[in-house]
Amino acid sequence: MRTASLGAFAALAALLLLSGCASTLEADLSAGGVERAEAFERLRERTVDEQLAAVDALDDEDVLVEIAARTVHPEVREAVVDRVRGRASLVRLATFSRAHGTVVQTKALARLSDPDALRAVAMARRAPEAVRRKAASRMGEDFESLEAARRREKDGAAALFVDGEMGDDGNDGRSWTKAKRTIQAAVDAAKDGEEILVSDGVYAPFWAYGRNLVVRSENGPQSCIVDGRGEHVCATLGSESYGASEKKPRPVLIGLQLRNGRAKKAGGGAVGGVLVRCIVRNNRAVATTAGDFLKILKEDHPQSRTLNRPEDVLTQGGGAAGSRAISCLFEGNSADFGGGANDCRLYNCTFVANRSMHGAGAFGGEAWNCIFAKESSNVFSGAIGGLVQGTTLHACSADGTAVFLDRGDCHLDPDSSCIDAGDDSFLDPTYGDLDLDGNPRVRGKAVDMGCYETVSE
Repeated sequence: MRTASLGAFAALAALLLLSGCASTLEADLSAGGVERAEAFERLRERTVDEQLAAVDALDDEDVLVEIAARTVHPEVREAVVDRVRGRASLVRLATFSRAHGTVVQTKALARLSDPDALRAVAMARRAPEAVRRKAASRMGEDFESLEAARRREKDGAAALFVDGEMGDDGNDGRSWTKAKRTIQAAVDAAKDGEEILVSDGVYAPFWAYGRNLVVRSENGPQSCIVDGRGEHVCATLGSESYGASEKKPRPVLIGLQLRNGRAKKAGGGAVGGVLVRCIVRNNRAVATTAGDFLKILKEDHPQSRTLNRPEDVLTQGGGAAGSRAISCLFEGNSADFGGGANDCRLYNCTFVANRSMHGAGAFGGEAWNCIFAKESSNVFSGAIGGLVQGTTLHACSADGTAVFLDRGDCHLDPDSSCIDAGDDSFLDPTYGDLDLDGNPRVRGKAVDMGCYETVSE
């Protein structure tokens, strides 16, 4: 997980400006949301040579993989494979769906040798079967046995299935071959207590307020994304006040990325519900005028329409409001109160690069075994809240002493004081057994603080 450098974006912007692109691509990509999406569409309209030049100018692998997914030119996709170095990026390329052909997947697979990476490719349901079989063969495993294991491991207790590329909302959603296309359609069709399994892809925001259900990604938050496009709350699951939802079911999201969400009051990424092993990134709650207040509440959060005091216009929880979050990463979110989270219950979460006038990471609520990073976080000019404000902390790091592996990588450095520094008794009793990577918790003398667990020497 790396944040693209401004230098790389500037180089790409210069290339496109020379080709007649009217606005600054650097600013559009940095802004996220609809501006970033439109910037990728402009890139897609460039010639093959211009796209190849853009690939050469970039070093951010998340952006490169997204270019490969969006472009219609096989030559550009192959150039991306040559540029990337990270194992996770190569796995993503090797597991592109059948709609992308097989050349890129085969080329990416040839560069993988790690058994875990090969297994990830062999178990990727949407990848071409020929590529999956080749990965299994290189592991020395029987493909049919691996496929049976995939069904047990991945599908689990799922009752409905969502496939944004090959599904159809006219289907009943009760199998992969009859999958729904949107998460909202699956939520609407689900019965109480059912689990929805979502394949890799970028999905529209959805509403599941007070529903007793689980929405789980097939392969984790790096590849299963709900994108608000800078216009809507990504996931509306309950009330922005944690206590207000106590008597209603809390929908559970497992392994999704909520990005580019926008709320006009609270919870740009998520409002209410339970977030488990999720990435909550680049969401915001945007201040508005008192005159628009009632209209805004009805548009964004109908459950809050009873609030009508002008002071409620101040925004809360850019990333999440009124939620319970376990082993989640909150990055690049902003609001007036609680840039990352407002009035939330937080277990083993990491907060970086969030912004707010009052509590860059969190405002109010309660946190256990969490990291609020000073080195990567900041507050607006004149802020008085610091990293947290009004949040009750238990075994947390909120003084800036957390040391990460690298800038943009929130795994803990081997010398970090946050390793083995948590309290095992504060692990979430239902979902606290795994970290954001899906690895077991408490692999050393005690649980680590933050969303990632590290193997101690």
